[in-house]
Amino acid sequence: MVANTCVKFSDENERNRAMTEMNGVYCSTRAMRISAATPKKTTAGYAAPAPVPKPVYQIPAYTAPVQAQPPEYDANNTTIFVGSLDLNVSEEELKQNFLQFGEIVSVKIPPGKGCGFVQFGTRQSAEEAIQKMQGKMIDQQVVRISWGRTLAARQVFML
Repeated sequence: MVANTCVKFSDENERNRAMTEMNGVYCSTRAMRISAATPKKTTAGYAAPAPVPKPVYQIPAYTAPVQAQPPEYDANNTTIFVGSLDLNVSEEELKQNFLQFGEIVSVKIPPGKGCGFVQFGTRQSAEEAIQKMQGKMIDQQVVRISWGRTLAARQVFML
């Protein structure tokens, strides 16, 4: 799903700076494409530009963009996502299925979601687990494995 969002600037320099610096920055797992919006057409041609409302509160003029990478390209990411997980699998059972790949820092299964997260001590362990556990069965259910987001990346996306 593609969502288009328009942001209006009262200062053309701020608009140009935002367009330059935010283009290509990742939002979740996709790079944003930034461009100038064009006015909507009306029956009489183009709509008149809407007046810029006065802000109710002040927003900082500029905040540095967050350069978050997709989880698969983050060299520090050691978290994998386990999808299509049987709802009866416990965190301990999930951990036992992945111990063969290396030290496990944490295991989390959100209740009722049918998925889980396994965080390894090293990136190499996580990569091996993704390669070798993709499509394997855990408790009578074929699971799908992919990169999860690190705790820091999840916090960035919740801002």
